[in-house]
Amino acid sequence: MSTGLRDGLRVFAQSPVHRTPSLASLFIAVIAWTTFLFSLVAWAVNIHHFIHKDSLTQLLYEVAADSLYHQHGGLAFESLEHRRSVLSSTLLSSQNTLERIRRDNAKSNSTTSPASTALTVAEKQQKHNLENLHRTCAGVTAFRVKDPDPYAVDNGKILGVRIEVSVKGKFAAPYYLLLNRAFPENGDLRIHKHTIPPCIPLQALVARYLPQRSPSSENGSMQQSRPQDLHRLVRTLRQELVSHQLRLDAVVKLRRDAGLSEDFGAGSVRRRRGKAGIADVKAIDVAAREIEIRWADASTARILLSKKGVVEKVVARSSDGSTRMKAIERAVKNGDGRVEGVLERLVRSSEAV
Repeated sequence: MSTGLRDGLRVFAQSPVHRTPSLASLFIAVIAWTTFLFSLVAWAVNIHHFIHKDSLTQLLYEVAADSLYHQHGGLAFESLEHRRSVLSSTLLSSQNTLERIRRDNAKSNSTTSPASTALTVAEKQQKHNLENLHRTCAGVTAFRVKDPDPYAVDNGKILGVRIEVSVKGKFAAPYYLLLNRAFPENGDLRIHKHTIPPCIPLQALVARYLPQRSPSSENGSMQQSRPQDLHRLVRTLRQELVSHQLRLDAVVKLRRDAGLSEDFGAGSVRRRRGKAGIADVKAIDVAAREIEIRWADASTARILLSKKGVVEKVVARSSDGSTRMKAIERAVKNGDGRVEGVLERLVRSSEAV
């Protein structure tokens, strides 16, 4: 029996039946019974916790299961949305579907009919497909944008040119050329902004194909020696960008063929030795016109490339730099002289020795 219960019984036992309990006795009895009730509740809670000691773990499991259910449900919903988008694009891109929608729209003669709405969506999809086709096949697309600057020249009208470069089935980040007209009355274009790499001679090409009018010494009017040719500028610029990407890809290919990491900094840190004793291959300049090949014995070869990736000059020296390695120089320049086959020629040369 608990202490509170015994105290309560003792108080009532000491009090005679014919006497009325005093206020102090009643107060003590209430405190004793309250203590007993609290003890009973605490005992019940302890028993419940002992029986359900893993209730918190079970709750965590339930929360995790509910979270996984919602996560997988969201993924399934996203997958269904993606599949719906693909199917819609496929159906709207079909010429048969477009013809059927046009026939139904011609029969309805209403601008609010379902056929009219479907025709609007189908024509929008056809325009989107045409834009993607131009971007994939043409490589150069033009678009119009507006300069948000309220004080921009020519009311903010800008002609944008997007240049796509694809190397071995993969598109690099597109390059952009933005042009505006400083003097709208003569219609001459000039470069506003661009994302062309600094290794590309953009300013020389602009001076050649987009000459600006110069003021005349006689009457102060603007004179132009030759007309502007935006098409020639974009075509020549794209050739430069394609050659640049091909040279960068050639360096990556040389590292991969040599058994080195495609990361340009990994070869020098790990000191890994590849084929023919090559330890590192890297481009010295940003334009990838100069390539350095370093062997494990610290001998090096510097290769100068043309814009089209042909080896023009090569200098190979020993580790101390005092001796020219003529055999390596001849091996690099033999054959077709392309940079992509440098490693194969070096391997054949080392095997012959």
